[in-house]
Amino acid sequence: MDIDINMKFETIHCCICGFIFAVPKRWKNERREDSRNFSCVACGQLQHFERTTEEQRLRKMLDKERQRCLEAHNKADFFAKQAAGYKGFASKLKKKLEEKCK
Repeated sequence: MDIDINMKFETIHCCICGFIFAVPKRWKNERREDSRNFSCVACGQLQHFERTTEEQRLRKMLDKERQRCLEAHNKADFFAKQAAGYKGFASKLKKKLEEKCK
């Protein structure tokens, strides 16, 4: 009698010993949801997934977007100052040319 079992597996990387082991995908998703402890199969140390609330997830996304906006603002400010510098340089060259061509 043959039995065919199809399961999807995902890996977990032990944060203590570095061992990588495979667990059923469903089991891993359940541990992410309930944050229950599980043991590393190599060293036996207890571990768990941190539970992230929707609010924490959204705050993290908001912080990343704020950082991107700040970086974009800093770039825009840099290029505006650079453009102003080129404009001043062009004005000086224009004046020198006008003086020499008189």
